[in-house]
Amino acid sequence: MAIDKKIMDLLPYAHGSYNLLILLMFFIQGYFGLKIRKTRLSGGSAPLNIVKRHRRLGPILAVLGVGGFFAGIILVYIDFKNILEFPIHLLFGVVLSVFIVNLFIVSRMIKGPEAHWRDLHYRIGISVLLIYLVQATLGLSIII
Repeated sequence: MAIDKKIMDLLPYAHGSYNLLILLMFFIQGYFGLKIRKTRLSGGSAPLNIVKRHRRLGPILAVLGVGGFFAGIILVYIDFKNILEFPIHLLFGVVLSVFIVNLFIVSRMIKGPEAHWRDLHYRIGISVLLIYLVQATLGLSIII
């Protein structure tokens, strides 16, 4: 079953748009996380509505982010029959996906007031945002 050429020409833009939306959502998630972190570090209690939103949105974003990576692999394979067609973009996608999975795993280790897992979660989260920006730039350079 072949995909129509017109549809195939639009799929890279759909993939890019989807992942830019996920990138934006990760930045919003990071903003919530920073608000929580800042409040905790100042000795206060983080607003419960923000904490709940951060906890609820995190796993969803992890699945959506890694899902965007797999969608990209499928798209490239269908179009070029070679997932290595864009090796740097693929490499950053793999690295980004690994960091997102680790971010999720570390988030599950956070218990009580212990700072170790929170600090690691913060560092990995910042890394995810930076890698995502590089990945988005690489992706835009492919479709433009």
